[in-house]
Amino acid sequence: MNKRVLLTQFFDIKSGDYHATSELDSGYTPLISCGESDNGLVGYFQADTNIGYYNAITVAYNGLPLTSKFHPYKFSAKDDVAVLIPKTQLKNSTLVYVASMLNLQKWRYSYGRKCFKGKLERLEIEIPLKDNGGIDEDYIIRLLPNSIQSYVPQTKPNTLFKPDKVTWNETQLSDIFEIKVGTIHKTESLDEGKTPLISCSEVENGIVGYFDIPETEKFKDALTVSFDGKPLTVKYHTYTFATYDNVGVLIPKKTLQKTTLVFIASQISLQQWRYSYGRKCYRAKIKKLSIEVPVDTSGKIDEDAIKKLVKTVPYSDFVLS
Repeated sequence: MNKRVLLTQFFDIKSGDYHATSELDSGYTPLISCGESDNGLVGYFQADTNIGYYNAITVAYNGLPLTSKFHPYKFSAKDDVAVLIPKTQLKNSTLVYVASMLNLQKWRYSYGRKCFKGKLERLEIEIPLKDNGGIDEDYIIRLLPNSIQSYVPQTKPNTLFKPDKVTWNETQLSDIFEIKVGTIHKTESLDEGKTPLISCSEVENGIVGYFDIPETEKFKDALTVSFDGKPLTVKYHTYTFATYDNVGVLIPKKTLQKTTLVFIASQISLQQWRYSYGRKCYRAKIKKLSIEVPVDTSGKIDEDAIKKLVKTVPYSDFVLS
């Protein structure tokens, strides 16, 4: 039966050990942060051999508090991240279940109402228990029958086409796209509807909800670029959508293949390191931003070459399906 229990009944809660990446040399141990993308990974560093975790859950104190992730590998963590260490060995499916139960409570917290270690130690989750008080892991397996590995798409790398076989040209985004800005400032004046509203968030492809939005304020088959949050975060939308007014919209000046838009999104993302909360990238800067793209003998974007390049990337079939 399901019962609400304290996290501390089954987990030891410890805060991460590292404050800044400048303290660390490059290495092979993943460092986990409060970030929502890449399972919180910020890079690979040489961590203290006496400090590290494995098969544990991390919980964000900062960013979007209570964002929880499961790590079935050895890792280290920043000091604004809690690490939930099982008191007894638990199955991967159980740890995924616990992380999901924590994520369901994220709405309780915010930047102004964070969830640090003291609150986590008092936090309860609902979990199935046996008569003896232990976690009913067999019941959880029936809820989550697939293994962790089954959720990872298989790679099909193709090494027959190399980037050095392509002619590259530096091109301004404004030569490829009409660059607009979203029009929605607040959702309070909007009724619920069917049009997804795109924000600067890195999760759910930026969708924050579905609203009734006038046709004149909608876009389709375009890229969006975040001005706030993590500036220059790029997403591709194959559907009709609207955006907040702190999101740029890149509308192709001519029809481009799906592989071309995905490729351009990745090229823009490579320049995220240039920007930050204190150095944002608004419309004027994006219009001047240049990326390298393959071109044919006439100087036009070589979409066939791009398609071949994209298909050499692991998981490309998964992304483009």
